[in-house]
Parts: sequence; C-alpha cells; structure tokens
Amino acid sequence: MLSLYIVVLVLAATGLAYELALGAVESFLIGDPIVHFALIISGYMAALGLGAYLSEYLRDRLELRFIDAALATAAVGGASAPLLYVVFGLQGPFLVVLYGETFVIGCLVGLQLPVLMRILKQSERFADVVARGLAFDYAGALFGSLGFSLLLMPTVGLVRTTLTLGLFNLGAASYVMWTLGRKQPGMRLRGVLTMGVATALVGIWIFAERVEALTERPL
Repeated sequence: MLSLYIVVLVLAATGLAYELALGAVESFLIGDPIVHFALIISGYMAALGLGAYLSEYLRDRLELRFIDAALATAAVGGASAPLLYVVFGLQGPFLVVLYGETFVIGCLVGLQLPVLMRILKQSERFADVVARGLAFDYAGALFGSLGFSLLLMPTVGLVRTTLTLGLFNLGAASYVMWTLGRKQPGMRLRGVLTMGVATALVGIWIFAERVEALTERPL
C-alpha cells in the first residue's frame, strides 16, 4: 500500500501549491500580497479542517467518494488561475472568486486525506496509517512549496501551473480508480469524467497565452 501513501503526498503537494499559485496571481494582478497571502493560507487551513470534519459523513463506497473528490479538485484547482485571469480581465468579482476557490480547494483536499486513511485502515494497523499518512502529508507540503517556487512557476508560468497541478490530481484519481475501484459500479462514468476534465485542462493549456492577455485590458 506504499503507492497509496504516494497519493497522499501528491494531494498535499498539489493542495499547497494551488494556494501558493492563487496568492501569486493575486499579488501579480492586484498587489497587497502580505494581507492576501495570509488570508489565503489561513483560509485554506480552515477549509482543510472543515473538509476533514465533513468526511465523517461519508459512510460507504469510500473509494468512489475519494475519486469524486479528486476529480473535483482537479477541475476546480486546475482551472483556478485561468478563471482568476478571466474574471480580472472582465473586471468581475476577483476577490470573491479568489477566496471561493481557496475555500473549495481546501475543503476537497481536507476531505480526501481522512477518506484515504480510512481506506488504508482496512489493511493496516490504524496507528501505522496515522503515522505514515501524516508523514507523507507533511512531506507533500514541502514538495509542493519547492515544486511551485523552483520548478513550475519559473518554467510554465502561473496559468499553466494550476493546470499542471490539476493533471497531477487526475493522475492520483486514475490510480485509485484502477487499483481500488475498477470493479465498482459507476466507474465507467468516472472514467469519462476523467477524460473530460483532462481534455478541458489541456485545451486551456494550449490557449494559456490568450488567457493571460485578458489582464491587459483593465491595466
């Protein structure tokens, strides 16, 4: 089950990197980075807690619930930076969208870790699951921070960074789909949704320069 702990690492890494990307978009387009970075990170942490609390109400078919949350994270998180650029270019409610994305991504990521730990508990001692799960979770946060600042941001830019993170989330969902959920009902629909989200993210990737050009209008 080591591979599922790698999924935990991916979740933590992409979750933090999403928030760093959102903070960077806000800083680039509006300014006042200290206040908004603080609000984004604190709001994300609060949303993580809420998502973890809500996971208590997921009682059955945990593999499918995890896959659904991972697909939603890929869609919302992957499109988060492009959507902010579009909203800013259209002079829409930028801050409302920014903090809405922060909250939704935080809830989805916070939901997934407890669900995955409950899945792992079915084949491992709970004490081992908690220790390893939290270790990979914290390590993922480090990888997410370093990966965003040293790799993704300098090489692909802000818009394509969140799109890339969304593809990582799709990879995690696909892996769990293949290893744990492929025999369960409803998996074909989730496979179609995975392909649809991937196609949308790749399509936005191709037109990323046009999305970024929208910010030139109000400036």
